[in-house]
Parts: sequence; C-alpha cells; structure tokens
Amino acid sequence: KPVRVMENPVSLMEKSGLTKLWQERKISNFEYLMMLNTIAGRTYNDLSQYPVMPWILKDYTSKKINLNDPSIFRDLSKPIG
Repeated sequence: KPVRVMENPVSLMEKSGLTKLWQERKISNFEYLMMLNTIAGRTYNDLSQYPVMPWILKDYTSKKINLNDPSIFRDLSKPIG
C-alpha cells in the first residue's frame, strides 16, 4: 500500500472548514487567500511559487483613489486581459 506523504488539496479544504470561516466573516479576505495559497503549496520562499492575489483595481493612473468609488474596480465577471 503506498504511503501518502501529502494530503490532496481538495481534502484539506473540506477538512479545514476554511470557506465556512470566511463566509461567516470569522477570517478576513487576506487570511482566506493566504490560507488558500498555503494549501496550494505557494510560498514567499520561491519566486516561482509566490502567493497569488486577485487583480481587482483598474485605475493605476490617479494619484489618489477612493475605495468607495465602484468605478476604480475591475469588472470581475470578465477575464483578465
């Protein structure tokens, strides 16, 4: 019988209850994304496996941005590029 060195990420997610914690606002968006990245094997120690964060802003020219203004955010229903 083969020895399992690492549990599969889907199983880890199910067991962690991470999504439920995030949905119930018990952890922040940042904490959720960092934990997802950790489960996916991403790390700051290797530039080729650096954590992934969503690209949400579309205004990169203004000197100041108002985070309460919806027009500065990218339309997340459309793909990047």
